[in-house]
Amino acid sequence: MKTSIIAEVGINHGGSFLKAMELTTAAIDAGADIIKYQVFNNFPDLKRYSLTKGQYKDLFKYVVRERMKLCFATAFDEDAFKFLSPLQNIWKIPSGFIANLAYYDLVKKYLRQNIDLIIISTGMSTMKEVEEAVSYFPRQQIVVMQCTSLYPTPLIDVNLRGLITMGTSLGVATGLSYHGHNQTVPVAAAALGAFAVEVHITDDRTREGGDHKASMDVAEFATMVKGVRDVEVAMGTGQKHVTEREKKFQQPIRQRMMEAIDL
Repeated sequence: MKTSIIAEVGINHGGSFLKAMELTTAAIDAGADIIKYQVFNNFPDLKRYSLTKGQYKDLFKYVVRERMKLCFATAFDEDAFKFLSPLQNIWKIPSGFIANLAYYDLVKKYLRQNIDLIIISTGMSTMKEVEEAVSYFPRQQIVVMQCTSLYPTPLIDVNLRGLITMGTSLGVATGLSYHGHNQTVPVAAAALGAFAVEVHITDDRTREGGDHKASMDVAEFATMVKGVRDVEVAMGTGQKHVTEREKKFQQPIRQRMMEAIDL
């Protein structure tokens, strides 16, 4: 199974369309499968991180039509849902909304049955809260993301085994939403069978504001992508057999071992 790699541009563009385009291009060039943004109108303190609707449309057009990748944004209010509905078929429930029934109603209002994908992020959540969230939607359309709402997330708090626990208990696809820059963490998630991994991307982790400090820079992101793709190949089929490359060595090596014993 190929793990979908989501590059969270988010608000790291700082309200600059040019920077958003640069980060989007860099993420795709580094191997991202899906680009993600955030759209909000009712958060005055985040207004400086907003782009215009026209600029978001241009970003979506660039990603989908010119670069042939998927693209979606987290909607933080109903106006954003209305705007994004014709543009995307992936919806994300952020960790901060996992206990917000009004937000679930908005997702349901705009969700297309058997078409759209719902990503549920589980930072700051108990297992019971995750179970309740999953119960609101068709399970075949859900991906539950193990997530820790710390920016950046210390390794000891990542809890990758949460993917296994939630997948087994809930019977849904699972993934990892990671707020950090340790490239081995998403690679390990892929090895555990993650449907998707989501990682914030920046061009400079020392920049102030946004989620820069909890992001991978472009080089780190590219290294992470290569690691994920390498581990997918290395995972194999799970069937124990003699590989084609082994066969030419099988008989000579066994013969040599027998001769050594005879001596």
